[in-house]
Amino acid sequence: MTAELVSRRLGLSRRGVEYSFQKLKKLGLVVRRGPTKNGYWQVIGR
Repeated sequence: MTAELVSRRLGLSRRGVEYSFQKLKKLGLVVRRGPTKNGYWQVIGR
């Protein structure tokens, strides 16, 4: 799912989605699994 698609679905700006995602990565709430092309982001619960 792209930032553009998420922004449309949530009614946020694309940049707002990117900013929020950066914060989630920094907090360790999402992690990248697998290679760049075929990998995915995994949400880590607390």
